[in-house]
Amino acid sequence: MRTYRGVELEVVENTERRSWTWTARIEDPKTARSGFYRSRLDAMFAAEHAIDRILARETNTALTKLK
Repeated sequence: MRTYRGVELEVVENTERRSWTWTARIEDPKTARSGFYRSRLDAMFAAEHAIDRILARETNTALTKLK
């Protein structure tokens, strides 16, 4: 398990399907995400991209509340 932008991220190989599963654990259970990809690199990229989107959405929401 590793951390990306303060979010726990796990990428695990699936032996039966010859694919990789990623899971991002964010503090709010509603924002937990996961996915399946054929390569480890694709899974890592997808996980990081999902985390970036979630954090951007949270930042935009916080900024809107300040206005």
